[in-house]
Formats: sequence, structure tokens, C-alpha cells
Amino acid sequence: MANKKHISRLAAPKNWPIKRKERKWIARPNPGAHPLEFGMPIVVGLKEMLKYAKTTREVKKILNDKKALVDGRVIKDKRFPIGVMDILSFPSIDNYYRLIINKLGKFSVVKIDKKQANLKVCKIKGKTSVKKGLTQINLHDNKNILVKDGSSYKVGDSLILDLEKYNGKGKKEDSIKKHLSFKKDALIYIYKGKYSGLNGIVGLIEGNKVIVKTGNNKFETLKKYIFVIYEEISLKWAKKKIM
Repeated sequence: MANKKHISRLAAPKNWPIKRKERKWIARPNPGAHPLEFGMPIVVGLKEMLKYAKTTREVKKILNDKKALVDGRVIKDKRFPIGVMDILSFPSIDNYYRLIINKLGKFSVVKIDKKQANLKVCKIKGKTSVKKGLTQINLHDNKNILVKDGSSYKVGDSLILDLEKYNGKGKKEDSIKKHLSFKKDALIYIYKGKYSGLNGIVGLIEGNKVIVKTGNNKFETLKKYIFVIYEEISLKWAKKKIM
């Protein structure tokens, strides 16, 4: 059972903000929106990161009382995987967070306001032509959107989604609030590697490698480590958490 529902703390992903030698086992996330490398179970987030609960029983009560939302949806599964850019909402106490990787390479949160909590940055990881001439856009958190014209959407670009519209009954395409292209001079956030947690500007793209500018400095990272973002949210991160 331990292998299915738990993982050794010592073997848990390095980006989990946990004490490694406190106890032997910790909850393993269920398969879902984020792979083990880039996600952790919400029970770990509530206990180890946000400190909203001390015990798993307290976490279960929070979830059963429908007080925790991820990307605008009520979550009841304590092993539900949460990951980079997810929006964690606790309306009963008016607290909202965007989940990020900080400069130490650990999961962390940036507190945001209620308006920002309706916006999510999603990275395009693939796209597929489907029936009726539509294109399915596949996002980093397993969200999918059908669009009429997919030619302008490229792998590595980002979409800013209106979560209320995405979770509603209308067309998912209507939830796309912004399309941010991965290109020179794009504003970016790095979530993995040596420079995780930093914001910067794309200086040069060379295949899978990217030269990033931050102030007077330049460094190289991989394209797959990058989210294209936009100024309205990135400046809040830079001032409070990242730079």
C-alpha cells in the first residue's frame, strides 16, 4: 500500500517544500493534471507549505467542507495533484495564491487578489488537428481547448485563461483572454533548472536553448523550463517573491 499511496520522504521530488527526515512516508499524488516531477498532492500543500492544517484529518475537513479550490474547482481528494501556475483559492477566508517554483527550486506561493485568481497562465505543450477542421490545444496542466484556427498557436506559447469561462458551459475557446507568443523580447518566468524562480526577457532563441536577459546579466537555459508571462502578474512576483 505504501508504494501506491505514499512515497518515502527521502525519495520525494526535490521541489517539495518538506522536511525529509521528520517521518518516513508522505502522500503520493494521484495521477492527474501534473506528473510527479512537477506536482505534489494538495494535502502536502495545505500542511507543509501553507500551514493551513497540522494533520491529515484537518486537511480532510477543509476539503470536505468545500473550502479549497484549484483553478476555480472544488477539490475533495487529498491526493489531488497541484502544480506550477495552479490557482489555489480559499474564498471563506478571502485568500488566493498562485503556485510557483521559487529561487531555491521549491514549490512556493505568491498571494494574489481575487481578480487575479480568475486568471491562469498555461503553457502550450502540443496541438492536434481534429474533426471539422478544429485544432485541439493541449496545455501543461492537461487542460485542452478546441479552437477554430490553430495556426497562430505554437508549442511553448502561453495562454492566459479566464477560469470562470473555462469551467463554464460555453465554448472553451472563449476562455482565452490572452495569447502570449514565445519570441524574442518576450517576458518569461523560469520554473526549473539552475535559474528557477527568475523572471527575464528572451534575448536569443537557438533551437532548444534560450539566452535570457535580466537587468545587465545574461544566461542560458532550456526552452522547456520557460513560461511566457505578462507584465501585470510578473511584476508582482519580481517584487515580492522571485527577484
